[in-house]
Amino acid sequence: YLTEVADWWASNLDAWTYTTNSLLDPELPAHYERLNTVVVGNPDHDSLHQGKIPIRNLAPDVQSEFPVDDVVDAGFLQLVDYGIRPPHDPHILKSVQVVDKVIKVELPAGPSWYRYNHDGYGEHENG
Repeated sequence: YLTEVADWWASNLDAWTYTTNSLLDPELPAHYERLNTVVVGNPDHDSLHQGKIPIRNLAPDVQSEFPVDDVVDAGFLQLVDYGIRPPHDPHILKSVQVVDKVIKVELPAGPSWYRYNHDGYGEHENG
């Protein structure tokens, strides 16, 4: 039974968490999303990409909800680590491009990445 459930999750993973309508970069509209809520039994996978994600670690006076399609992190790389997707899967490669364009920063010691875009953890006006 558990193998069947795992296979079902793996077969629906992209429908639940991969968007082709992101506005983060017009040249890169497809990537894995940071988070998503799946409604069990909902056959309309397209509706999953129309909601908003609340980012709870932002200041109270700034926007704290963002379109599901427009929040990205590198958590999808766990799909490769766990053997669910191969490293050269087109969705993985496209998502890496988006992550590098959106949350990668160059520091004196080399590149680093934010946890996800819009993340407010540790960010203050004075550094």
